[in-house]
Amino acid sequence: MTSALIIFVKYPEPGGVKTRLGSRIGMGQAAALYREFAERIFRMALGMASDVAKVYVCFAPGPDPAAIRAWVGDDRCAYAEQKGESLGDRMRYAFQEAFSQGAMNAVLIGTDVPDIDASIVQRAFEGLQGHDAVLGPATDGGYYLLGMRAPGYEVFEGVPWSTPDVLPATLRLLTLEKLSVDLLPRLSDIDTEEDYRLYLSRQSATGEKGRA
Repeated sequence: MTSALIIFVKYPEPGGVKTRLGSRIGMGQAAALYREFAERIFRMALGMASDVAKVYVCFAPGPDPAAIRAWVGDDRCAYAEQKGESLGDRMRYAFQEAFSQGAMNAVLIGTDVPDIDASIVQRAFEGLQGHDAVLGPATDGGYYLLGMRAPGYEVFEGVPWSTPDVLPATLRLLTLEKLSVDLLPRLSDIDTEEDYRLYLSRQSATGEKGRA
């Protein structure tokens, strides 16, 4: 298998995930919401595991790795702890590991954008057939997906993580590297109470079940 799907995840403990949202709706409810989103991503990824890509579950330091394995519940995945000080360092390391294990291209996603689905990930892999990189823009100025078809891209240094300038800074770095990029549809992550209320409104409008 020549493609890698990397999932960045945290164990859903109250006070350890979605703390900005939790300060408004309660840490327990925020953690439950994060768990719901992450498990949706796991189901999507595992549905693609055999035919599309090898799935790498990269978890933030802290929990017992056995707890992560039990939560995901699938031995087809590769499990590894994130390594590095900054988010950029951790993503760079994850890509390097995937490529070192034989991946010809790799896509990395997080677990706080509920609208990521198999069609988005499939489109990202297709985009890598004709582009050096793929980015999924987020409405807050960051990105929810990064795809690369070779290791060593310098797209992590000097990026102002957790700011609205993440996507523009990354696009500038790709341009400096003379790398072509394919942009996916813009999606919303759920970080604030306003994000959460908009998510609930979308769920209500489409008839899907959401947490009140």
